[in-house]
Amino acid sequence: VCYPPNSIILKMFDGFFCQEGIEGVRASNRVAHSLASKLPPQSLMEVSKSEVLDAYQFPVLQRIVNRQKVLNGILDSAEGYKRRLRQLLQRQRERCRKREEREALRTRVAVLGEQLAREEGLMESELSGLTRKRECVDGTEERLRAKQLELGKKKCNHENSCVLHNNRREDLARLKRCQLYRQKTMVYSLSQAFEIRQVDDDLAICNIILPSFEQLEAAEQTGVVLGYLAQLVHHLGRILIIPLQYPVKPQGSKSTIYDNISDETLIENIREFPLYSRGSDRTLFQYAVYLLNKDVVQVKLHLTKS
Repeated sequence: VCYPPNSIILKMFDGFFCQEGIEGVRASNRVAHSLASKLPPQSLMEVSKSEVLDAYQFPVLQRIVNRQKVLNGILDSAEGYKRRLRQLLQRQRERCRKREEREALRTRVAVLGEQLAREEGLMESELSGLTRKRECVDGTEERLRAKQLELGKKKCNHENSCVLHNNRREDLARLKRCQLYRQKTMVYSLSQAFEIRQVDDDLAICNIILPSFEQLEAAEQTGVVLGYLAQLVHHLGRILIIPLQYPVKPQGSKSTIYDNISDETLIENIREFPLYSRGSDRTLFQYAVYLLNKDVVQVKLHLTKS
């Protein structure tokens, strides 16, 4: 068996013993009764008798054992200190880790606070912008509401105007029907008063034959016939509400007609022309008959269109 340097080997109680903690040494199976029971099993080994000296006595060995116990106690205390130091180091590492986490959390909280302040600033600016927009929208809404109320009033007024207009239109239609009926009645009465009928190849009004244009001056009752015709045209214009181009002044056989349209007349400053041949200028009489024919054509065209 090989022993490390400075190894202590004891011979007692029919056995050989060495100090505790030597590696590679096989323990002996021969163990003493008292001391061997107190020593750890690793302290026993097999050695050669020639290598062991009988220089140790029991008190010395007892002292060695006691010192070994003291050393073991010191080792146990050292192990306890070592465990406490490891625990202390573990707690210190835990405190450092928690302190690092706390510092990281503080840094994170500071960064989040700055970010929150920036977000609050942006939110306040956006809120102010939204408030201004809301004010604009509220103003626009108020204006639109006012316009809506105004349009509602205008609509009510328009509806009332439509109702009034419809009523007036119905009244006007009724009045127009009444007017048309009255016009027809008056025209019929006028046709009975100034009866025009066919006599051979000529026309007669109030039983007086209407002569041709060439026979007007030679006819004896020219003024009477033209007076009847002028009065008929005049009353038809008033009944049918026809503004005659050449107004007629009915005076029986002394009727006249006016020309207020032409810029130049046959005789200066003459606007009234006679519808009778006796005692009047021939040219003025012919021109008066021409104007009366114009009025007759106008009344006929109006009746045709109506």
